[in-house]
Amino acid sequence: MISKGIYRNKKLLQLAEHSPCQWCQLPEGTGRVVACHVQSFRAQNFGKGTGIKPSDACTAFLCNDCHDLMDRRTSNPAMDSMSPIEHAELWSYLILKTHEWIFTHHPEVLR
Repeated sequence: MISKGIYRNKKLLQLAEHSPCQWCQLPEGTGRVVACHVQSFRAQNFGKGTGIKPSDACTAFLCNDCHDLMDRRTSNPAMDSMSPIEHAELWSYLILKTHEWIFTHHPEVLR
């Protein structure tokens, strides 16, 4: 579904709770994995704005701890030393891993 030019898919977002964390590999079914919208310096290219999340296509399925690290709500020396480019690259990698998991395990949510 496209809302004001931004892709939205509730089924895709809800699928996260049945996924393993795409970073730390916390097993699926823990109820701790959520769909995390990209937060990087290029997020505005995918619909991000003040009070507006970017496209649902730009989500990574991450556990709460990894989500906090990626959104920089939790301090971590390795994350804190990342440049904006490195942080965006990590987001891209995690989103691609999420897409691969969806295409492999639940392609029906994309229909």
